[in-house]
Amino acid sequence: MLEGKLIICDSNIPWHHNRYSKHHLMSRLARSNDVVFMDPEEEWRAYLRRDRGKRGSLARRTWQPEGEDLTVFTPLWLPGRSRLDFLRRREEPYLVRQARSLVRRHPGQDLILFLGNAWHVFLLDAFPEAACTIYHCSDNFPAMFEGDFRRRFEEREQEMIRRADLVVCSHAMLVEKCQQHSDRVHYMEHAVDERFFRPEGEVDCPEDLAMIPRPRVLFLGSLDGLVDYDLMADLCTAAPSLSLVLIGPTSADVADPVARLAEQPNAHVLGPRRWDSLPSYLWHMDIGLMPWVQNEWMAGACPLKLYEYLAAGLPIVSTPPDVPAHLQRFVTIAQGAKQFLEAVEASLQEPPAARAERERYAAENCTWRSRSERLGELICAHLQQRAGQDEGP
Repeated sequence: MLEGKLIICDSNIPWHHNRYSKHHLMSRLARSNDVVFMDPEEEWRAYLRRDRGKRGSLARRTWQPEGEDLTVFTPLWLPGRSRLDFLRRREEPYLVRQARSLVRRHPGQDLILFLGNAWHVFLLDAFPEAACTIYHCSDNFPAMFEGDFRRRFEEREQEMIRRADLVVCSHAMLVEKCQQHSDRVHYMEHAVDERFFRPEGEVDCPEDLAMIPRPRVLFLGSLDGLVDYDLMADLCTAAPSLSLVLIGPTSADVADPVARLAEQPNAHVLGPRRWDSLPSYLWHMDIGLMPWVQNEWMAGACPLKLYEYLAAGLPIVSTPPDVPAHLQRFVTIAQGAKQFLEAVEASLQEPPAARAERERYAAENCTWRSRSERLGELICAHLQQRAGQDEGP
């Protein structure tokens, strides 16, 4: 068991957004270690606009989320960086200085660096005393960019992969990519929080959902450019007796297609909901949807909603992005509007035992508790190996 260490998690997603893999892993590791979850850099005015409970003072910039044992820290951009070139050149040293201040607050502990942003590969040099460095390759990050910046990002990611003590990947495609640069690559797919498992007895349906007629088919997650809105609109048109429910924030770049979808009489765009309220919505759904567009990013994606649907026992209908082999029997893959509709209609007819089987499988194989234990084992094995090397023959 990994315990008594200082873990600094350099996250590519802030803590106060919806929970992703790094949030779940760090939440559990914090139960036996000191964990500092380091948000992406933020402009100081944006930081001060946060709710008071989701930030500390401007000088210290640390806060403790309710119910968590970890500390969240938000580094800042240098003021004026967008106007002055010499300040842009100081961004990396400034981030290092802020990160090193975290270590000074925890003297005498072994340092574990858990790095989720490959652009910050310079942190490896900034912390030569780190007992273990981990690159968490949770998405095909270079696919987010194009042109010269993509090339430079790929170069930094490849350096991160080569130099990190451990590389942990959430998708088989990412494992294959990283193994071209390192022999210390490990596959660890995403999972689900135990709160998503249905409790015994009846659970009240959320009021805003109770007024929506069944059967309810759900898309849970960010409404962004990765979602096929035309496919969902075709589903609404072809099956007017179904209620399509969408829960999650809408990105500005897809506001128009989301608005057009919301015009469908059987489409219900509920917007974002608190993360800890999501299980009660899932328990009153009939099918979980993953209507992805087909692109390079999705080819290496491991969506958390796959595991959340599974824990709630929902039949899952998805477009073709790869699904882990051991979960393929729980997911119906469909291409095109006709197949998608047929898959949804067939899923509505499945026996109740199938729901129970999904819930049981997820509870036994797909929890963040087991994933965090696995990550702790990998780190402990590296520390033991390193100690043996330091002792010599």
